Amino acid sequence: MTTGLLTASALALPATALAKSQTYVDVTAGLGYSTNPLLALGDNTGSGFGRFSLYGYHGWTTERTSSSISAFVENSSYFKNYGNKQVFSLAANTSYAANEKVKLFGS
Repeated sequence: MTTGLLTASALALPATALAKSQTYVDVTAGLGYSTNPLLALGDNTGSGFGRFSLYGYHGWTTERTSSSISAFVENSSYFKNYGNKQVFSLAANTSYAANEKVKLFGS
């Protein structure tokens, strides 16, 4: 009976249950000074700044498939002239080896 239950459970598991995965988050913070951070014209363009960023990644692979998602966000706060500036990015990638000669991918 136990063998039958184990076999049925193994057949019911989706392929992603057998996937290897990796997840991480990178946090960065810093202080600095730039004589012209936004390449502005004119005099008195220098400013000190503080910067904080986060990068997150999750990827997983199976025998034939490799997929990942990632996100990046950053805020730079300038102490004079420029205020706050933000950047962000989202990405997703996947590839599937249908056979040894055909590989499908998307981004």
